[in-house]
Amino acid sequence: MAKVECKVCEYVYDDSEIDYCPRCDETTPPKGTQCEFCDNLATSYVQDHPVCDDCYDDAYPVD
Repeated sequence: MAKVECKVCEYVYDDSEIDYCPRCDETTPPKGTQCEFCDNLATSYVQDHPVCDDCYDDAYPVD
């Protein structure tokens, strides 16, 4: 039962049960996932929809 630190988010988890970071898994779509609103690759989620950086910025505009 070894502890592993995620290289992306620095979250520490037990690798005996899973081989991926549970925190990144909730916030980052799997590699190769297409944005639901355009043809770019998805980098995050907006309300459970995989989106690219441009569509993410459109969903959360800065005033």
